[in-house]
Amino acid sequence: MSRPSTLLLPIWSQIRELDAKLLLACAAAERGIPTLLGSRAKLEYHAHQAPRGVYLAKGGYSEAAMFWIMRRLGHDIVLLDEASLLRVRDDEVRARRLKRKAVQHVSRFLAWGEDDARVLRETPQCEGIPVHVTGNPRMDMTRLELRAYYDDEVAALRARHGEFVLLNTNFSPLNHVVPALSVDLAVARGTAPATDYYRALAAHRLRIFDALRALVPQLARALGDAALVVRPHPFESPDPWREAAGGANNVTISQSGNVHPWLNAASAVIANGCTTLLEAHLLGRPAISFEPIVDAELDDPLPPSVAHRCTTSEELFVLVERARRGELPLRRDPESRRLHGHLSALDGALACDRIVDVLARAGYAERSPRPPHPAARVAGIAANVGRTLWKRAAGDATRHGETLHAHRFPDLSLSDLERRAERFAKLTGRFSEIRIEAAWPHVFHVSSRRQKLSS
Repeated sequence: MSRPSTLLLPIWSQIRELDAKLLLACAAAERGIPTLLGSRAKLEYHAHQAPRGVYLAKGGYSEAAMFWIMRRLGHDIVLLDEASLLRVRDDEVRARRLKRKAVQHVSRFLAWGEDDARVLRETPQCEGIPVHVTGNPRMDMTRLELRAYYDDEVAALRARHGEFVLLNTNFSPLNHVVPALSVDLAVARGTAPATDYYRALAAHRLRIFDALRALVPQLARALGDAALVVRPHPFESPDPWREAAGGANNVTISQSGNVHPWLNAASAVIANGCTTLLEAHLLGRPAISFEPIVDAELDDPLPPSVAHRCTTSEELFVLVERARRGELPLRRDPESRRLHGHLSALDGALACDRIVDVLARAGYAERSPRPPHPAARVAGIAANVGRTLWKRAAGDATRHGETLHAHRFPDLSLSDLERRAERFAKLTGRFSEIRIEAAWPHVFHVSSRRQKLSS
């Protein structure tokens, strides 16, 4: 008897990805595709125990070993690269994020938009692999019909902080919460090997990092009674930002929660080279691109295309004051409209539904992938168990330690996940038949009450 594939939906950063991937899991379950949703590390540990299905991978730059294991366990791989939206040079994306050893295991690609799809279609090692332009469910959360999902969080942030300006940062390769993983810092300082381009890029980003830290006390003083909230990237260390604040009583350093309620609650949003500027624009919030150091060869042009740009602190303070008075309009010029070539599903069907359409057309709603040869499966199980034991022994000085895992994926209860799904159901009028059950630690089943998850 045939059974549907199970969608394996890993989450790398809970605060950034959970809500959007839960929405995708609900959409898949509604169409008869059950999902295993949870911590990427823990889901991969149990991959050999999961029903055969589709693994939705988030990147292909360092995944060759896990992709090899997944294929031998009988899972197909569909790739939606979380980091492929922003890039300066296509050739560097192909060299670093689309390595042949990884993409040879991929069954199909999902793209953020037409520009992302173009890069995939023009990449030799991706030739013959179908590319589907679906958009990313993270951007579904900016859609008008879903914005109320965070209303309670927005109200709580305004009650806690009063009027505030948000400075969002994205320097984890330079300032990682695990210092040994600050790989770009070593490259910028010339103590780690890299191509000339990446050495220049790392040094450029380090100069911007230093400039933004110097900005913090100046901006705090300029805001007077209003608050400044600095929100480091989820994988950044907050310590350099606390040091930059210098104990100012109107500065808060916070990494809590998804960024969208912060964007909605803030009077103004400031960032440099970050998807936050795109998300703020899509949410209808005043976005300011602070660019104290500019290099056309190293700066991605997409984020500032939707923001008000400035290069000095004096220009920034003027823009912030305009935003606080409600006088900073959204950019609607031709440059800002280029965003539509990079992002699909900004209207019409949600990205999550477009992804489920792709899976359904591929037959995954009716059947699982073909079983692997028994010897291949034994090899996959052995490799996955060995990989899990190695990762658990690697310790907290690496990206595999439990301390970093707790930072990436804080404790999540079944009741919390159920409440989030109920919020989606109220907003959309869908998902009334969704059932969520605990599977393994940090991993959950999401399925339709009309269809039990196969095992």
